[in-house]
Amino acid sequence: MANRYFEQFHFSLIKYPVKLVGSAAIGASGATSALTGNGILSLTRVAAGTYKLILEDDYNRFLHLKVLLRSPVTGSAVTAGSFVSGTVYQIVTLGTTNYSAVGLDAGTTAAVGQVFVATGAGSGTGTVKALGNSGIATVELIGNPLPATTTNGSGSILYFQTLDATLAAAGPASGSTLYLEVLMRNSSVKGKGE
Repeated sequence: MANRYFEQFHFSLIKYPVKLVGSAAIGASGATSALTGNGILSLTRVAAGTYKLILEDDYNRFLHLKVLLRSPVTGSAVTAGSFVSGTVYQIVTLGTTNYSAVGLDAGTTAAVGQVFVATGAGSGTGTVKALGNSGIATVELIGNPLPATTTNGSGSILYFQTLDATLAAAGPASGSTLYLEVLMRNSSVKGKGE
């Protein structure tokens, strides 16, 4: 493990940047649950594919929003011998299956939760589930990204929407996970052009 670099300090020309991260599980109709993270008070579905993000504090400037989606695990468990070549699977049980022989990356130890692309039908007693997709092609901010300052004790509020391949607002598929990264500025000192 030589030559590893652990970043302890973040250098930025932006005065007092604050990075907030979190995640939420997506359920039926795109509803959110199990919100985790730092600095995020709530994430609520307000309409199909439209979300309201409330931060725990007020900030002076919006800098960046990044939303990523993890695909859901779908369908019933498939037993080795029935794997379909080219399908992306997640290991559910190890059993007696040699996953390295059916697509698990070389040098990777098979483990429950490991993802691989099947290269053959497999053999043994191991089981997997196929990975689907979130159904979302892009994410965009709605309206003015300048954070609203609230008087009810919550922090800045941002709205964003998730769009499908036709660019219609749509909620991610049930079982997806939504990951958030918000970069705000906490300084009252203005930058160029502000």
